[in-house]
Amino acid sequence: MLNQTGNVAALAKGASADVVSAIKQASAKTNVDFAYLLENAASESSFNPQAQASTSSARGLFQFIESTWLDTVDRHGAAHGLGDAAAAISRDSKGKMVVEDPEKRKEILALRDDPRISALMAAEFTKDNRASLEQLLGREVSKTELHMAHFLGATGAARLLSAKDE
Repeated sequence: MLNQTGNVAALAKGASADVVSAIKQASAKTNVDFAYLLENAASESSFNPQAQASTSSARGLFQFIESTWLDTVDRHGAAHGLGDAAAAISRDSKGKMVVEDPEKRKEILALRDDPRISALMAAEFTKDNRASLEQLLGREVSKTELHMAHFLGATGAARLLSAKDE
């Protein structure tokens, strides 16, 4: 489990009971630190499950952009009851995530607004980033480094972290 950080009650201030419950359930199911997930939701959306970035396709409690959401649902959706959604996602010849049926794509992307599903996918995304970063850096990573990976991707975060050591 990621190390517990901060005062959970203070972190959850301003969040609805439904959002806190969704994050707590995702934490318990995935073994990702509850406080870490709370911090991400607070910084990404101020706990607003329908938050929409004005400058990108980022949406929902954890501000997933479309491509990252589709990739995460493709890899982890079936384990969380989203088998139909995961099965509808494929990659084109260039590796881009695609959903052939436009209505199904819209439906899958709308799942970002569901606090329970968004929290589960954020926890899985965190686990993926942690594993990738630790492999790339050859060591355990900190909470701050995981936050970097959330914004830059694991490869981008590893590149930045490796550059600081040069």
